[in-house]
Amino acid sequence: MNYLASGKLGDFIHSMIVCKYKFEQTGEPADIFLSEVGYAFEFDLNFTLKELQPVLCVQPWFNSINIYDNQPIDIDLTTWRQSPNLYKTNWLEIYSYEYLNGVKLPYEYSWISIEKDKQYENSLMINRSLKTIDDSKLYMYNDMISKYDNVYFLCFDIKQYYQFPLHYKTKLIQVTNLFDFFQKIASCKHFIGNQSGPFAWASAMNINRSVE
Repeated sequence: MNYLASGKLGDFIHSMIVCKYKFEQTGEPADIFLSEVGYAFEFDLNFTLKELQPVLCVQPWFNSINIYDNQPIDIDLTTWRQSPNLYKTNWLEIYSYEYLNGVKLPYEYSWISIEKDKQYENSLMINRSLKTIDDSKLYMYNDMISKYDNVYFLCFDIKQYYQFPLHYKTKLIQVTNLFDFFQKIASCKHFIGNQSGPFAWASAMNINRSVE
């Protein structure tokens, strides 16, 4: 089944729930075509494809990923941006109403699975994007940090670490690729962050999580 998908990366990962659910119902794996219809990715399409491929290749519902070049499309995963349910309900229901005939999706549902790294199984992972910061919510992080012996701040951009006011209570993990980022989140006991890509990834893997 051919799917058209666009950015940003968090939105893209959210939209993959449709591919997983359709595969469970029909047995048809997903052929995904990346485009900038609706919204562009942060990086160019070739770079984004190379980063996504290792994450998607280990999903049983996935078949291929390519850049869109007028291929026939069965499901356009960019149309949710015009959904009348946008800003009125949660992500699961937005995608269900738009693409799955309003079926009630399980609350405990994951559509991305990554092999865990056991050394992080009892840890707290933190990521806090620089784009949506509200320091009145720092108490959430402080309370969570106090419950764990192993606390890590996970990021691509080291600026996020140094601009996090509680960074001195955490250990820095600066990853260099998307698969590593996913695997660290998949491996932890709990993830906390703001509303950005990494929280979407934690949701896709159904990791214990908190959001400010």
